[in-house]
Amino acid sequence: MFQVTINRQFEFAAGHYLPNHKGLCRQVHGHNYIINVEVEGPIDKKGEEAGMVVDFSRLNSAFKKIKDILDHSTLNLYIENPTAENISIWIAERLIQILKSDLPGVDLCWVEVQENERSSATCYIKETLLEKLNTALESDQLRLQE
Repeated sequence: MFQVTINRQFEFAAGHYLPNHKGLCRQVHGHNYIINVEVEGPIDKKGEEAGMVVDFSRLNSAFKKIKDILDHSTLNLYIENPTAENISIWIAERLIQILKSDLPGVDLCWVEVQENERSSATCYIKETLLEKLNTALESDQLRLQE
């Protein structure tokens, strides 16, 4: 069976300041953030999601739980030092939990946070090589020694 990835883009607007920054970003300012998310999973063989990893509308619903918190907020209320890097990690941590409960079998690959068209940070979700090999080999009833 193939694992396939799908990507979805989301947006929200929020303000923040970087308390440790020596430049202008130390002041309160805002961005219209663009969030790109990639998830993976097997292609469903039957039912209303036949031929899909997951219906995009269900992925939208999962991300909405995060957007409802962050949209038009001051990010410093949720993230101590809301750099693009830390925002991507914060979103990834929560989205992993939401996917586990709402969309089992769909796994997060990465989250990219764009502050503007020239600046972004990406949080990659990585398994160890041994975990990946064991997962790939399980279908053949083989297990690597740890």
